[in-house]
Amino acid sequence: MVRRAGNLYERIADTENLLLAFHQARRGKRDRHAIQRFGEDLSRNIAILRAQLLEKRVLWHGYRMFEVRDPKPRRIAAPAFSDRVLHHAIVQVIEPELERVAIFDSYACRTGKGLYKAIERTHAFVRRRRWFLQLDVRKYFDSIDHAILLQRLERRFKDRALLGLLGGLIGSYSTSSGKGLPIGALTSQHLANFYLAPLDHFAKEELRAPGYVRYMDDFVVFADERETLRGWRARIEEFLRRGLALEPKSAGALDECRRGVGYLGLLVLPTHVRLMGKTKRRVRAGLGRLVAEYRAGTLDGTRLALRATAILARTRHVSARGLRASWIAEFADVDA
Repeated sequence: MVRRAGNLYERIADTENLLLAFHQARRGKRDRHAIQRFGEDLSRNIAILRAQLLEKRVLWHGYRMFEVRDPKPRRIAAPAFSDRVLHHAIVQVIEPELERVAIFDSYACRTGKGLYKAIERTHAFVRRRRWFLQLDVRKYFDSIDHAILLQRLERRFKDRALLGLLGGLIGSYSTSSGKGLPIGALTSQHLANFYLAPLDHFAKEELRAPGYVRYMDDFVVFADERETLRGWRARIEEFLRRGLALEPKSAGALDECRRGVGYLGLLVLPTHVRLMGKTKRRVRAGLGRLVAEYRAGTLDGTRLALRATAILARTRHVSARGLRASWIAEFADVDA
């Protein structure tokens, strides 16, 4: 049994922790006015945040809402910059404690993990196993139950001040009564990943699945018999509904590994990994938008190269050298 962690609140309120959180929160965003204003009187603003924490009167300032296509429309809730500093300050302290309950094959929001590590692990299971079951959760971030999340946090942390702070943060946003975490907040990513940790342990310890990979709410279970996975699907869906108040998005994909697993925008085959059609269209559209911005004069050459390199990065991890070369040739203005 994992021991509950205590005495963390003071570490969040520590001046050095808050200063580090400021530098993390502004990374890549230094031209924004709110960040500049905060930084112009940094000592005073850090002192204000520290005082709010020590006096246990933190005020959350709400979220700026906007939509992005990634590739489907998603509603993003961006916290105010001072709140973003607090999000980083919290995560810097609680992340090691959340890590203690994570299994090896959870890959989102964890140091040394990430999307491509998840793909590598999936590829290893695809080569070793015969069948796979892929599932994800319908409207995951919108469906996270505040009461269940807080209950799980209470099992992990004994620091009442920290639990009060997290309770205020979680309660500062909802998509319906007592549900939802804001996509766009750093704490949301870590808490959402933590929320599904019981599923990881259920898959490995109760089902004893010989292969399992989860990246946030998108997960794949492997076995050598189709009927095994059919039975597990029913048990997993019941676990999600009864234990975490979540609804699976659909019946999921149940197929032979030799046909390939469509996972995280990539098709993972026993012999290689390649881009799925929707990912190809997304990359090509992204490059087209960058070139259009560059030609319109709204994007300089340096930022064009950086953003194009980021878009093309996914092609470096799969069998797509020829496709990448053809895109670079087509969008000749992209220096990547």
